[in-house]
Amino acid sequence: MSRWTGAFAALAPYPNPEQARPARALAAWLAVDAGRRWFRNEPRPGFMPDRDDMTVMAAELTASWVLTALDHSMPGMSAAIAQDVIGALADGGAAGERLDSLLREHGIDPDRVARLEAEAS
Repeated sequence: MSRWTGAFAALAPYPNPEQARPARALAAWLAVDAGRRWFRNEPRPGFMPDRDDMTVMAAELTASWVLTALDHSMPGMSAAIAQDVIGALADGGAAGERLDSLLREHGIDPDRVARLEAEAS
C-alpha cells in the first residue's frame, strides 16, 4: 500500500466499507490505480508496455466502470457489493474463498489454476 501515500491517497483514499457510497469510493480508488498504470505504460514509440501492468489496468478499469454504472442505477446493490469487496480484500481469506467460488461458477477448477501457475513459475 505504500504507493497509496501522499498525493495519490489524497485523490482517492483506500475505501472504507462504512463510508457513504462505498461503491463510488472503491471505483475512484480503482480508477486512480488504473490511470497510474495506463500513464506508466502509455503507448509511445520504442516502448513495450508491461503486459502484467496492462492486465491489471484492464481489470481495474472494468471494475471501476461497472461499480460506477451500478452506483448510478442500483446504489443499494453497488454499496453491498463494494462493502463485500472491501471487506474481502481486508480479510485476505475471504478474497480467496470468493475467487474459488467465482472460478467454480465459470466451470474452472481452482486447483488446476494453482497447478498451472506453479508450473509456470
